[in-house]
Amino acid sequence: MLKILHIGKYYSPVKGGMETVLKLLAEGLRELDCDVTVLCSSNNCKAKEDKIQGVKIHRLAKIADLFSQSINPWLFFKMRKLAKSCDLIHIHSPNPIVEFCALFLSSKIPIVMTHHSDVVRQRFLKQIYLPVVKLFLRRVKRIIIPTVNHLKYSDVLLPYEKKCSYASFGIKLKDYLPSEKINIIKNRIIHEHGDFALFVGRLVGYKGVEVLIDAMKNVDFKVLIIGDGPLYSELKVQAIQKGVSEKVVFIGELSDDLELIAYYHACQFLVLPSVGRNENFGMVQLEAMICQKPVIATNLKTGVPCVGVANETTLLVKPGDSKALTGAMNKLSKDESLRMKMGQSAYERALLKYDWLKMAREYYDIYVDVIAKSVSK
Repeated sequence: MLKILHIGKYYSPVKGGMETVLKLLAEGLRELDCDVTVLCSSNNCKAKEDKIQGVKIHRLAKIADLFSQSINPWLFFKMRKLAKSCDLIHIHSPNPIVEFCALFLSSKIPIVMTHHSDVVRQRFLKQIYLPVVKLFLRRVKRIIIPTVNHLKYSDVLLPYEKKCSYASFGIKLKDYLPSEKINIIKNRIIHEHGDFALFVGRLVGYKGVEVLIDAMKNVDFKVLIIGDGPLYSELKVQAIQKGVSEKVVFIGELSDDLELIAYYHACQFLVLPSVGRNENFGMVQLEAMICQKPVIATNLKTGVPCVGVANETTLLVKPGDSKALTGAMNKLSKDESLRMKMGQSAYERALLKYDWLKMAREYYDIYVDVIAKSVSK
């Protein structure tokens, strides 16, 4: 039985792309009979240990946040203690403080990393982080990336291309398939809203919701906004100012997973109008695809365009171009046969490529290879 220590920023119930991947991967590895421990930050000043779906979780007390990094005084000591009883450490990056601490762990312990994204927002942190990440990339045995674009457009990975392995992200596809309960909720949503496009995500700047609101001026259907965040009130005001408040409906955060899935099934298509490199994959695309919905996404220099297939599952538009976004939305809304065709292609691609257990097996195979090569040296 492989003993794997995962180190991430946070863990469920905290929501986010990295947290979703970490949770599903940890649970998938448990299905493959791995012994999985997660070390992460608590979202408050209290340390906590618990067990979810067989995954042991150590949440470290947090005393502050600095440049979006949790400050956990006992991080290194806990890392060193847990590392002694594991076969391999898996770090989810970017996570600068964890990566710095990892440099001081025993070289006998193999470390792999998943490169979720470059540091793109904090310019000051980036300058401090660059020397650390170079040392860390030399230290790790394998760099795991979900798409070719993660390597192609990275500021730091290209010199370490030979260390890179591909393993795509995945979700629990079966959870998104129609059921009697989902269909009841879906019918209620359609009765209330009629035809609509769907956005799901945190309301932060890089998600491009401002562009989406601007694009709604020249469409004759609704877009439903599911999610919360610091821009919630500002975006509602923008919708009023643009004269589209009746077409832009803010649903807020949903706590019921079945209700969220029902919204996917009820919508005509998903819109992911992101404008920044912080959006490096877009897990919501997988959720829409398995619900047989086409996606409109932006052609960012990130992994986002690689999730689907352009003009088969996904329409790609230029980031920040509200007119192009309007055109793509109108194209899908007015052509039911195109929606059905793209939705079916999206569904088939999700089944083939994005199941959570497929992700877990790909990672497991990488672990076995890394451990074997480490032992042979």
